[in-house]
Amino acid sequence: MDNISRQKEHKKHQELENIFPELEKVLGKSEKTVLGNFSAPQKKVYLIVGCARSGSTLLYQYLAKSDYFFYPTNFLSRFYYAPYIGYRLQQALLDFDEKGEIFQKKGNENYFSSDLGKTKGPKAAHEFWYFWNRFFLFKELQVLSKDEINRVDWSTFLKELHALEVAANKPILMKAMNLNWNLLDLYKYIPNVHFIYIKRDIIYNAQSLLQARQSFFGNKTEWYSFKTPNYQNLKNKPLEEQVIEQVFENNNSIEKQLENIDSNNKTIIKYSNFCKNPLSLITELNIDVQNKDKMVKSFQNGNIQKLSKELFGKLMFYTKGKGYK
Repeated sequence: MDNISRQKEHKKHQELENIFPELEKVLGKSEKTVLGNFSAPQKKVYLIVGCARSGSTLLYQYLAKSDYFFYPTNFLSRFYYAPYIGYRLQQALLDFDEKGEIFQKKGNENYFSSDLGKTKGPKAAHEFWYFWNRFFLFKELQVLSKDEINRVDWSTFLKELHALEVAANKPILMKAMNLNWNLLDLYKYIPNVHFIYIKRDIIYNAQSLLQARQSFFGNKTEWYSFKTPNYQNLKNKPLEEQVIEQVFENNNSIEKQLENIDSNNKTIIKYSNFCKNPLSLITELNIDVQNKDKMVKSFQNGNIQKLSKELFGKLMFYTKGKGYK
């Protein structure tokens, strides 16, 4: 999304952005050398998919909190070009700093807070889009052709995942919503991949997208999140049609692809059910979480009207007319 049109609090820090290429020159060659010892992940790779504003960040934070998974952190996001080295630095400076000699220990009172997918704290879960963008070269629309998929450096991508898996000795958990239209390609190339699809009521998901537009851009007219393949047909439509169709297009693509994916490689959960009983997801995933009794038992459901009566009514009217659920 264009950095110029973002609200001040959502703009990228240009000096920080300028550091990344410099560090990549220093660390990139070392990372490449290290990757010679790895091939492809041996454990499951869990990928969260769904439409933007569907509750994916809350789900991601919840699973990360279980301590069962390796997950990219805010700290690691600074090393997307050399994640194995970055993770080893994280272990040296944060994970294994049990006495707080480097960084003073702080509590996790706001662990489940986020702002449009952004979290706070060095060890908080991060979306890691820059890492994905190293390998998957999207243009304006968020779908890759067969030729573009064939040009992906799958070997290095899988080696990076394997290296992180070995360093953490845990299965990997990441968001992969940027590849909602190419899940079958991930299924083909990533051994033992497991998709976790979270689906929110279409009206409330669309409402949240409009709120995100307002927060991110200062208006409700600019498109928020990844552009769907039918973006050109939607961009000049009424607001309610844009966001409802955005949610539908994401969900429809995911669901059609999941039909061709083995049941052992996918888990589907509704946002409202997750909020009511998040532990049910741990049970369904059949993972051995040691601190299950200490995990959050429920979350407040965000499916309430927050827009004006007029705009919310338009969302409801359009959805009913299309027969979407």
